[in-house]
Amino acid sequence: MSRRETSAAAKAKSGAKRASRRRAYHHGDLRAAMVAATLAIIREEGLPALSVRAAAKRAGVSAGAPFRHFASRRVLLTAVAEEATEKLACDIEAAVAASRGKTPADALRAISFAYLDWALANPAQFETISDRRLIDYDQSPVLRGRNDGVRALLDQAIGDLLVEAGRPHGPEIIVRIRLEMRALGYGLARMLIDGHFSDWGLPGETPRRAMERVIGQFIERLARA
Repeated sequence: MSRRETSAAAKAKSGAKRASRRRAYHHGDLRAAMVAATLAIIREEGLPALSVRAAAKRAGVSAGAPFRHFASRRVLLTAVAEEATEKLACDIEAAVAASRGKTPADALRAISFAYLDWALANPAQFETISDRRLIDYDQSPVLRGRNDGVRALLDQAIGDLLVEAGRPHGPEIIVRIRLEMRALGYGLARMLIDGHFSDWGLPGETPRRAMERVIGQFIERLARA
């Protein structure tokens, strides 16, 4: 086969792959491909490098194809946040289910570490859902619904712990404690992802052990009557 024929065959094969990919995306895979491409860009180049066109190029589709589904960068990031939040909520629900029959303190630890483990395993997704300025949170039933569900699980565990400890447990008290736990969990995840534990942790203590200690101490204080 001549060089010209080899080149033509290679182009035809490449064209066939692109056509096959477009057909697959036409049947519903475009969203998944764009979400995966977006996360790859965030992981490798950071959020400033992301655009719908860049994600389309990364996914191997024409520059204009995704705009029917993702009219803007914000819409694309909202789709990423929805999938991330769905997975996070499922992890937390599974952790709570596994803690049933144990103490309310165990349930709170389960929720806390399901959140931390997810954040540390998925830093690009964590980055996306952490900044509400990047996404249409209020317009997304998925984001609001799943977050409301996680808050309800947290509220239940906090209320159960306060009842067990014989402490006041009205709605306002639970909301205040929920905010404290959110700030604690988010702060710990952010510190580890950003590499702060080497400066702030105890000598010889692993980041995981430090987080267990801090969360454990917080829950112990809550449980004191």
